[in-house]
Amino acid sequence: MKNSKKRKLTSHNSGVVGIVATVLLIGLIITFVGILQTVHVPNWLKQKEAQHMNEVQTQFTQLKYTVDMLSLFGEPVSLTNYITLGSEELPILNIGRTYDTLEILSDNFMITVSNATDSFSSTTSDILYSSKNSHFVDQVLCLEAGTLILSQPPSSILLGQPLFSITNFTNVSLWLYNIAGLEGKSFVSGYGTYVLSNEYINRTTHSITEVTHINITTEFPEAWADFFNSSAFVNSGLSYSMTVGNETLDIEYNISLGNFIIEVIDIRSQLAIWKY
Repeated sequence: MKNSKKRKLTSHNSGVVGIVATVLLIGLIITFVGILQTVHVPNWLKQKEAQHMNEVQTQFTQLKYTVDMLSLFGEPVSLTNYITLGSEELPILNIGRTYDTLEILSDNFMITVSNATDSFSSTTSDILYSSKNSHFVDQVLCLEAGTLILSQPPSSILLGQPLFSITNFTNVSLWLYNIAGLEGKSFVSGYGTYVLSNEYINRTTHSITEVTHINITTEFPEAWADFFNSSAFVNSGLSYSMTVGNETLDIEYNISLGNFIIEVIDIRSQLAIWKY
């Protein structure tokens, strides 16, 4: 009789221990998953989005090089670049995919150079990439009139200068790209790698002498201020004042520039999907 009671007591205690162990194991799993989702996964996603931003920056650097080469050769040829939109999801977890935009904006930049009696204005279009990150800071990359600009609103920095030259300290030659998109082929949004086909069309030369004033309308005035504050202009020996507005940049020279030549290069670009 006593042995039977002992066996029942031992069996009951073993069942309780098993339930407690199961509860502890479930609690441990829930804690692990919670830490994974709140700490590690966001960090992984942030790193992945940052890597994607570096990839797109490299692709836009290659895009600027392509357009530079088309402008210098001046031949009616077409060269292709690839731009990757969105970052892939994390393996196994299947979360974290992002979707970006790429577009050609018409007449998004204007420069006006003037002297005491005359002025010349030129309007160009941009190629603009915008990220839609969930964890890393959103960035905008823009190929604008020959410059390569990185923007993290509300500020922007210059990654690549336009083609230009300064001779005799006062004669300036500036190359501006006017990138025109085809109707229905100038905007894409989503995820995947897209083809950007770029073709040289034409070049037009404009010249104005004794320039004392330069005005620029752009979404990135800080980046253009960096360009006109570069050593080539500063070392020209000309004194000037600069005013950076919300979407404008004004430069006034105390002594006029001898000759200002603007080369407007027309480039036609077409967007198409390559693969997901």
